[in-house]
Amino acid sequence: MEQPEGCPPVGSGSSQQPSSFSQVIFHNVGQSYLPDVNMECRYSITPQLQPHAKDWVGIFKVGWSSPRDYYTFLWASTPGPSEEIVMLQLVFQAYYLPKNDGEFYQFCYVTHMGEIRGASAPFQFRAPSPTDELFTLEMDECSGLLMVTTKTSHLEDCLKESNSKIEELVQCKAKLEEERRGLIQEVEDLRQNMKGSDTDKMNLAQELQREQNKVRALEQETKALQEKYGSSVARLRKLNEDHQALVQKVTQAEMEIDLLQKDVKKLTVEKQQLEKQKSNEKEEKELYMAQSKELDLQNSKLQHELDNLQSKLEKSDEELAVCKEEISGFNSTFSVLEQSPEVQEIENTSAKICEQLRQSEDQRAASEQRLQLLSEEILEATTTRDKTMADLHRSRLHCSKLEELLTHVGAQVQGFDVAKEGSENHAPLQKANEDLKLRLNDGCRTLQRKIQRLHKATKRGFQTQGKVG
Repeated sequence: MEQPEGCPPVGSGSSQQPSSFSQVIFHNVGQSYLPDVNMECRYSITPQLQPHAKDWVGIFKVGWSSPRDYYTFLWASTPGPSEEIVMLQLVFQAYYLPKNDGEFYQFCYVTHMGEIRGASAPFQFRAPSPTDELFTLEMDECSGLLMVTTKTSHLEDCLKESNSKIEELVQCKAKLEEERRGLIQEVEDLRQNMKGSDTDKMNLAQELQREQNKVRALEQETKALQEKYGSSVARLRKLNEDHQALVQKVTQAEMEIDLLQKDVKKLTVEKQQLEKQKSNEKEEKELYMAQSKELDLQNSKLQHELDNLQSKLEKSDEELAVCKEEISGFNSTFSVLEQSPEVQEIENTSAKICEQLRQSEDQRAASEQRLQLLSEEILEATTTRDKTMADLHRSRLHCSKLEELLTHVGAQVQGFDVAKEGSENHAPLQKANEDLKLRLNDGCRTLQRKIQRLHKATKRGFQTQGKVG
């Protein structure tokens, strides 16, 4: 076994699938070939296979198991870039072909990867025998007679038939030549006729040009109208969109107007309520102003009464001072009267006087409590006007009571003076008079402090009344 050019790529190739053998199809493969004659191999590649420059076609002995078992090979022809299936051809030289050995061979297409993609039908290499020249012909289907002849006589008969067909074709060719000449003459006549109609053709061409110009003008006008139509359609769409947007805005504005109307109604009701409340407050304010005026009058009256009380207290202070001087004058007299026989009677009288002094002290304590209540009521009057008016009224009552108490105290002081005149000559009364003097002084000082507190409380009541007004 010899190879023409180097060694082809064979790969492993031991696990080929029979379904891949149909990607290359071999054509006109005979049953036997002469061993000393060049052999043609025709094949076509299907679109399933992408050919490569290193693909090759080999002759394999039937029963091969690997691409290495080739007898001889040739590099495969590469088809051009076409989608159609092209018939390719290779020629194996007689020198590289097998001899008459009685074995069966077949063509195989092997890729550059060593994969077999096509295989032909088996064939043999052997010399012709005498019986191979016999050729059987079926003469008649009805009679079923067969005629056996040699290939040479059959080829001679085919040659005669071919010659007769060639003669018939020559005659047909002559007839076709005559028809061709007649057609050429007709073409010449038509050309002459065409020359006469050139003027008509030019006129028609000019008219056609004018019509074409009109058509172009109409096309331009149509194009302009189409552009205007398109712009009008776009504008109409925009107007429709604007209209829809305006409708939405109008509906939204109507909804907002409804909400505003509801709010206006609510505000109107609230305004009426506020006006009513304002009128009520105005009436209350007027009422408070009237009450304030009344309180001012009452406060002025109370102030006047307090001033009177203050003057009376000052007078009582002066009287007490006079009493102190008289008592200091009587001290010398009391020292003489201490050894008088009428001391027992004076002691009894002094006991009575002490009892009266204790009663006056209790009344003074009561007056102090009343004065304290008066101050508390005046302080409570700063909270509300109604309480202020009531407290001022109570203050007036307490002031009247205080005047009564003061008059009562003054009467008691006068009684004390009378008793003192009746007992000028009794010395034991000196100590009782001194005690009474001290108590009266303490009571006057306490009463003055309480009157001052009452006066301050009244002033605070006036200031609170002014702030409330």
